[in-house]
Amino acid sequence: MDSRWLPRIGVIGTGAIAEALLIGMIEHSRCAGPIRVSLRNEQRSSRLADRFENVVIDRSNQAIVDQADLIIIAVLPDQAAAVLNDLTFRDDQTLINLVTGISVAELRKIVSPLSRVHRLIPLPPVEFGLGPLPLFPPSEDIASLFSGCGKIIQVDDESAFTSFAAASGLMATHHRLTATVTKWVARRGVTAENAAAYTSHMFHALTHLEARASADALQGLARECVTKGGLNEMALDQLEELQWFDQVAERLDRIAERLEKMLGTANPSS
Repeated sequence: MDSRWLPRIGVIGTGAIAEALLIGMIEHSRCAGPIRVSLRNEQRSSRLADRFENVVIDRSNQAIVDQADLIIIAVLPDQAAAVLNDLTFRDDQTLINLVTGISVAELRKIVSPLSRVHRLIPLPPVEFGLGPLPLFPPSEDIASLFSGCGKIIQVDDESAFTSFAAASGLMATHHRLTATVTKWVARRGVTAENAAAYTSHMFHALTHLEARASADALQGLARECVTKGGLNEMALDQLEELQWFDQVAERLDRIAERLEKMLGTANPSS
């Protein structure tokens, strides 16, 4: 018998991340209970409702809230306060916030008397049950609910959570790197399909290796690939001379500063 918390779920906002999260929850976390979704994106909402029997579209955000134990808010940052201010919540409900730039304290004021508010960062691969899922503040039942969707990372303070949010700003850079290598390989007479297969699977395999390494071992993986006068040394040393990795860290600093400004907080170590 499944002893997990199995709440009725309501989702306000159905963008790409919300869609991916719901697919992951249903297919990998066995969320078979009722899930009501808003009509903010009719194409995505309809696609979810057509695919899953337990997903129902509701045109009224208040009706979604009234029939839910757990509400997921996934609208654009500049829309969140206005959307939530129009709704009435109960004190026995839980809110999961996917919106960037709104603190837990701020949300609690908006959705009172609901006080159980959490922030979650799902990335697109959550659809396949992959990727990190930082959760703030920690909660064992919420972690269990999303456990099949990826690697749950329970975070004790919101400034640490902001660091994870900033790191997610490198997704496009990662994809650009993969695309650049693929294009270079293809220019040398390899078919586009084979070039893409090699590059994407190479990075996938390396990421799998990284995910299995300890925090200390992870820092040494790059140099473990290097042999004196070898191919990896040529690339790594050149990028280090260009201070490419320092520039990545500097860009992450700027992203974190932007997020902290949105939250009205400041990281003492920044």
